[in-house]
Amino acid sequence: MSSDSVWPTFRKVFVASAFGVCVFLTSNCVHAATSNSATLQWAANKETDLAGYRVYHGTTSGNYGSPQTTGKTTSYEYPNLESNKTHYFSVTAFDNSGNESPPSLEVSKEIIGPEQLAEAARLAGEQRVAEAAKLAESLSLNDKKKLDKLELQRQRELAKLELQRPQKLNKLELQRQKILAKLEKWETKQKEKIAKIDQKTTEYRDIKFPQKRQQELVKLEQWERKQGEKIAKIDQKISEFS
Repeated sequence: MSSDSVWPTFRKVFVASAFGVCVFLTSNCVHAATSNSATLQWAANKETDLAGYRVYHGTTSGNYGSPQTTGKTTSYEYPNLESNKTHYFSVTAFDNSGNESPPSLEVSKEIIGPEQLAEAARLAGEQRVAEAAKLAESLSLNDKKKLDKLELQRQRELAKLELQRPQKLNKLELQRQKILAKLEKWETKQKEKIAKIDQKTTEYRDIKFPQKRQQELVKLEQWERKQGEKIAKIDQKISEFS
């Protein structure tokens, strides 16, 4: 069906009179179109004594002129309808005895003239521009809100880091002092061992003691280097937080 068709909006639109005729209008109504024609369609009646249908039309709701008889066809087209008016339609069925059913529920179509179409197009264009501007403004506001939220989170993290900085510095300094104390204690102990070896070397002049002394000196040097590396790492961390 073309875009200028009129499709009634209701399913079962009237109940039969005594002879049992029912008409169903099946689709949705088109309320506006550029064409000056309108096409009605409805479901076929199943009564065996159906003679045909009558289609009513008018430019005032509920007020129709003489009907158009369609026979048993289930569609009818009104050509050359007057512009700038709303046209109303209804359908009835009649049997072989001339009995006519109540009218279907009314459907309508607005026929728009060239001037109204141009004005409608202009207004639609202005509306699209306004909607686009509104959307752009909305997106801009949303972006600003997101940026403000991210900046707030950034400031909170910086404040949190600033509060943690003294605690971390104190902790690192405490670790450094413990390592230095441990190093000093171990050096004292190693020096005492070496002193004892020197004393024994002097007393006995035995080659075993100088060798042992040299081993202890090497061991002390390696341990001091290792502790020095730990202290250097701690100093680096302290400088990062300073």
